[in-house]
This record gives sequence, C-alpha cells and structure tokens, in this order.
Amino acid sequence: MVGEVRDLETAENAVQASLTGHLVFSTLHTNDAPSSITRLLDLGLPAYLIASTVVGIMAQRLLRRICKNCERSYQLLPEGRCRGPRFGPEQTRHGEYGEGCAQCRGTGYLGRTGIFEVMEVNDKIRRS
Repeated sequence: MVGEVRDLETAENAVQASLTGHLVFSTLHTNDAPSSITRLLDLGLPAYLIASTVVGIMAQRLLRRICKNCERSYQLLPEGRCRGPRFGPEQTRHGEYGEGCAQCRGTGYLGRTGIFEVMEVNDKIRRS
C-alpha cells in the first residue's frame, strides 16, 4: 500500500513494486478515473510503464443524503418533462428534497453515501 502518489519518485517506486509481482494500491488526487492516467503522465511516468502496470482505477465521491425524517417529494414543472424511450410524452420527473428538521439541524441532509467510478485498464485503453 502506497499512501499517496504525489511525485515521480513515489510513482516510480509503486511501478517497480508492481513490476516485481506485488499488487499495489494507492491514492491519487484527480476528478475522475480516466484523469488518473493523465496525472501519472504529468508526473513524468512513461506511458509504457503505466500501460504495463495499471490494471484498474477507481474514483469516488461522497454525496450528501437527504434526511429521511423530513424528506418530501416534488414534481417538476411542465418544462422539466422527460424525453426519450424510457419516458412517455406526458410523464414528468419527480424529485426529493429535505425540508429541514431538528434531526438534520435544518439542513435537509443527514449522512453521506459514496458513488464510485471503476475503470478497468483493458487492451484498448493500453493501446491509446
């Protein structure tokens, strides 16, 4: 486990461990999974080493959860109607919001949930 890759030296050490058969996990600050490859290139890591050592990348973000105690439903205005194969022409979208209560301290949110983006580095990605 490498705490965080911030510089070329750390990236090279992680790559060397990977090339000798070790499974390496690390963190890297980017906005999404594909940007991790760009970030490694920006650090100065050669593309052929990235292609031969990186097998997958996962990005995560935390989202606030709507408070279940004060959650309310609403319907979008007619201009918010959905189009496309999943929605009929007269169906509208619904959403939820938190009104605010003592449990969430008036914010309408209570807790967080993770969303994850996983990118498997396959042959097509390695070639590009």
